[in-house]
Amino acid sequence: MKALFVAGGTGGHVYPALEIARQFKNSGVQIHWMGKENSLEQELSLKEDFFFQPIMSSGFREKTYKEKIVSIYHFLLSFIKSIYIFRQLKPNFIFCFGGYSSLGPGLASRVLRIPLFIHEQNSVAGSANKLLVHFARNGFEGFPQSFDKNNEKIIFVGNPVRAEITSFINTNNEETFNGEFKLLILGGSQGSSQLNGLVMEALKKVKEKESWSIIHQTGVSDKSKLEEFYKELKINYKVESFIENMGEEKRRVGALFIKQVFQIRVS
Repeated sequence: MKALFVAGGTGGHVYPALEIARQFKNSGVQIHWMGKENSLEQELSLKEDFFFQPIMSSGFREKTYKEKIVSIYHFLLSFIKSIYIFRQLKPNFIFCFGGYSSLGPGLASRVLRIPLFIHEQNSVAGSANKLLVHFARNGFEGFPQSFDKNNEKIIFVGNPVRAEITSFINTNNEETFNGEFKLLILGGSQGSSQLNGLVMEALKKVKEKESWSIIHQTGVSDKSKLEEFYKELKINYKVESFIENMGEEKRRVGALFIKQVFQIRVS
């Protein structure tokens, strides 16, 4: 059996797809992945020994007129290339995880009548998934009612969590507790300026934080600003633009994660 995964753009799309792809691979399914060249998804595919197929894609919403034209051009190219790849590969199903890169392959699966499944990781479905859900055999959502609650094809499953994260046991106990209040702050793989701003405003109001230890994933744009902020607070901190080994950070902080696993049968 061959499965083709489409996920790219940010870690929020890529990492949930990665864990599901691993589960299928462990079941003997051959995994192919479509995404942008020189990207996070390509890097992970090479590490996992997936077959990677590069496609061109770029965002459309909140872009300039010129950038929107480029986005449409990239969409048409990815749609045509997807049809060609699907005809050669003959996958048993396509699994899209949202984002602009999934639109061309998702629609191509409809043209070739290949079973399509989608997963939405956010509380509100993105534009690509809102369109693709009409053609999908099933849609899976990470939060209840990300899609229309009256759609019988939608199944709430939560967001898949990587084994690197769930394999660590909770270490926040009497044997390892050293008196520090540990806090892990995540704003997605690209950070979140809104979250970073809220964190700074909230911490200014905390009076006793000398025993705090904070690890903060900020994204690239806010990294310097957050470093200066934490220096002024005079607390133990580590600021990273991106945390690759999230499982190790989870172990250090002692945060709790919940793993949700789901299986898909394709008849």
